[in-house]
Amino acid sequence: MSSLTFKWIRTAVVCIMCAVGMLYPAAVRAEELPPLQLSPLEALQMAVGNSRSVWYSMSALDQARSAYRWRYLQLLPELEVEGALASYQTDASNWQGTAEGSASLLLQAEDLLYPQETLNARRQKEAAYSRTRIDFRAEVYTDYFSLVLLQEEIALVKRQLRTAADRLEAARFDFDNGRISEYEYLSAQLTREEAVSRLEGMQIDYENELQRFRLLLGIDSGQPIVLTGTLSTPDIHSETAEKTAAAGLSETPLIRQQTAEVRTKETALKKVPLRFLPDLSVSLSKGYAAVLSSGMSSESSSGSYSVTLSFGFNDLFPGSQYRTSLATARTNLEDARRRLEDNLEEQELELRELLARLEKSRTDIEAARFKKELADRFYAIARSEYENGRRDLLELEEADVKRGEAQLSLLSAIHERMGLMIDLEQLTGQRLLEW
Repeated sequence: MSSLTFKWIRTAVVCIMCAVGMLYPAAVRAEELPPLQLSPLEALQMAVGNSRSVWYSMSALDQARSAYRWRYLQLLPELEVEGALASYQTDASNWQGTAEGSASLLLQAEDLLYPQETLNARRQKEAAYSRTRIDFRAEVYTDYFSLVLLQEEIALVKRQLRTAADRLEAARFDFDNGRISEYEYLSAQLTREEAVSRLEGMQIDYENELQRFRLLLGIDSGQPIVLTGTLSTPDIHSETAEKTAAAGLSETPLIRQQTAEVRTKETALKKVPLRFLPDLSVSLSKGYAAVLSSGMSSESSSGSYSVTLSFGFNDLFPGSQYRTSLATARTNLEDARRRLEDNLEEQELELRELLARLEKSRTDIEAARFKKELADRFYAIARSEYENGRRDLLELEEADVKRGEAQLSLLSAIHERMGLMIDLEQLTGQRLLEW
C-alpha cells in the first residue's frame, strides 16, 4: 500500500469519526427530550400560536380596526395642490420670471357613508375571527380526545394481551398434562396472536395521529407527548345546554358575520344614489410674473377661482348605469337577508338535533356502563367456574371477549358524547364546558 493511499484512508476515517461525533450528541438529545405534558387547554394555547388561519384572521381584523379608527379622515375633501416656478433670459438685457400655484377641492357625497362602511367591515372581521377561533378550538379538542380514546383502547388491548399470554401459559401446561384438548390450546394461541395483531395496528394508528397532532401544535416530530386529559369530563344536562344555546343562538359567530354582511349590503344600497349625485369641485389659482427689460422692471399678478358642479344626465334614462347598480344592490341585499334567515333556521334545526343526540348519548352511556357491569360479573363467574372445572377454556375466552367489547363500547359512548359537546360549543360559540 502506497503512502498516498494510506493518507487517503486515514483522512476518510477521521472525517467519519468527526461526523459520528457531531451526530451522536444530537441523537442523544433527541432521545433525552423530556415528555411534554399537555392538558386540553394547554394544547389549544400551543396550537393557536402555531395556526396560520388564526394569524391571518387576526391580521385582517387588525386592518379593519385600523381603518375604523381613522374613518373620519375620509370625510375630508380631496385636496390637490400644484405649483410652478420658471425663469429665463433671452439676452443680456432681458429677463423674465414667473411663479404660479393652484389648489382644488373635490367633494363627493358617497364619502359620507365611509364611517358606516368601516364599522360594518370591522364587525364582519370580528365575527370571522371569532368563528375561526371557535372552529380551530373544536378541531384541536376533537383531535386531542381522539388520541385519548386511542390511548384508552391501547391500554385495554395491552391488558387483554397480558391476560391472553397468561392464559396461553396455563393452557400449555394443561395441554401437556392432558387436561385440555389441542383445539382449546390452539384457541388460546389464536386469541393471543389476535391481540398482538390488534395492538400493533392500534399503535400504528396512534403514532400517525400523534404525528399529525404534533404538526398541529408546531412541535418537533420527535417530541414525546403525554396527554393528561381523560374521557371522564364534567357532564352537562340537556336543559342547561338548551337554555344556554337558545339564549345565544342569534349571537353565534356565523350569524353575527352574516348580520354584518346584511348591514354592508344596506350601506351599499344607500351608497348607490349618492354615487351618482353631482360632484362639487372648487379650484383656486394664483400667478406672479416679473420682467426686466433694458434696465426697466415690471411686476404683475393674477388670480382666479372656479366652482364646478358635474352631473351625468345619462343616469336619468332607463337602462343607465345608475339604475343597473341600484337593481344589483337591491338584489344583493335581499340575497343576504334570505341567507341569514336560512342559516338561522338551519342552526335551530342543528341545535335541536344536537340536543336530541346529547340526550340519547346520556342513555347510551348508562346502558354501556350497565353492560360493562354485567360483562365484568359474567367474566368473574366464568373464571371461577373454569378454575373449579365447570367451564372450559373456550367459554372463559368468550366471556373475556364480551368484557373487552363492553369496555370498548363504554369508551366509545363517552367519546361520542364529548364530541357532541364540542359540536354544541362550536355551534353556539359559547364555552359550555371547561376541559
